[in-house]
Amino acid sequence: SGRASKYETSKKYTYLLELDNDFNILGGEWVGESKTDHPDFLWIPKARPDLSLVTEVGLSYQNVRTLLDKATNC
Repeated sequence: SGRASKYETSKKYTYLLELDNDFNILGGEWVGESKTDHPDFLWIPKARPDLSLVTEVGLSYQNVRTLLDKATNC
């Protein structure tokens, strides 16, 4: 419906990884405009939670999954 677009935003960040010859990470640094404007941390989940998961505050992963599916299929 386009109503959500006023709440959407995107941002591009640039981070340079320093690797050894075996592609192990040695370090890295923010570059360009990202040196002064970047997130404090980043996390990536290893796997999706079980659909039966309900958090301590009552958040149901089944409900979250349903909302995501409906949002991406409209």
